[in-house]
Amino acid sequence: MPNKPKEAKFLTEEEKNWLINKISVEQEAKAKQEKISIGEAMKNGKTWLLAFIYFFGPVAGLFAASFWMPTIIKSLSKGYSAETVGFLAMIPWLFAAIMMVIVGKSADKKAEWRYHSQIPVLIGAIAVFLLLFVKAPFISIVLLSFITAGALSAFGPFWALPNKFLTGAAAAAGIALINAVGNLGGFAAPYIIGFIKTATGSMHYGLIALGVMMLIDVALLALLPKRITRGDIEV
Repeated sequence: MPNKPKEAKFLTEEEKNWLINKISVEQEAKAKQEKISIGEAMKNGKTWLLAFIYFFGPVAGLFAASFWMPTIIKSLSKGYSAETVGFLAMIPWLFAAIMMVIVGKSADKKAEWRYHSQIPVLIGAIAVFLLLFVKAPFISIVLLSFITAGALSAFGPFWALPNKFLTGAAAAAGIALINAVGNLGGFAAPYIIGFIKTATGSMHYGLIALGVMMLIDVALLALLPKRITRGDIEV
């Protein structure tokens, strides 16, 4: 990939000049905004809110799906071989890959990232609770696809949010904090589901816990201010 627009051979001179001017305008706008120090970024309430959003939503859903999807699919039919379970487990991930692109493009086109992160997680949470009442393999795979897509589709729009109020070294510190706290969800969600499954002998209560975590994420996203920047850029 070229380092700068002027080095991009696939762009016309007109396109290069437009892109260079666009980047210049954005950089000037950022320079005029109030600076946030590393310490302020670490103490900023929006940084911690985003960290917990990342914990309860995309990461928890992703790792829960990764660890427990084969078990859930295997429980749909005693006749499923390991090979069959493996092939069926591919379907939700393929669907999620497609939805990630669609949601990401929509978020960028509309310049809106909060709802594009919130709505997929909400759909995933609804799919979790519907899965509790479904026994048909086909519908179960469809719901698992929506759960997986809901978690993964939220990643792209979510990571656009910290950059709306963090820049430079503060961005590095803030994003590191969000990532560190959020990734604990990758440990917590599978562990909680496994603990509940062992204690109750059923995946149902574990799925309820996952659904509740995703609903908490939806609620936390609703707490984000409409404007999450130091300037006037809406999310």
